[in-house]
Amino acid sequence: MTTDFVSVGKDATVAQAVQALRSFDGDPESVTEVYLLDDRRMLRGVISLARLVMALPETHLSVLAEPRVLSCPADLRQDELAEMFDKYNLHALPVVDLQGRMVGVVQADHVISFLRDKL
Repeated sequence: MTTDFVSVGKDATVAQAVQALRSFDGDPESVTEVYLLDDRRMLRGVISLARLVMALPETHLSVLAEPRVLSCPADLRQDELAEMFDKYNLHALPVVDLQGRMVGVVQADHVISFLRDKL
């Protein structure tokens, strides 16, 4: 899991998300999605970079957000995590704490490393 991810407020626009992406200090190649969080850091939506790039700057992200947001608890076992990535064909998966606040992201390369170590 990494704690480096791009998030914006749930009422943000595409232009604000692009600015957040430009300000991101982490590895830019690790970013596949932008996460919508409320003021308590609760996960409220996910937008893929592809959808973001195609939208007009004034578009509200809530309109672009995926209708169903998958996440996992921070204490999920690695084999169960790998099953989720396989079942839903994920590139990344938000991680939430016991209260539902977003604390990080598991990326597909993390899962691949785990699976490679099992071989």
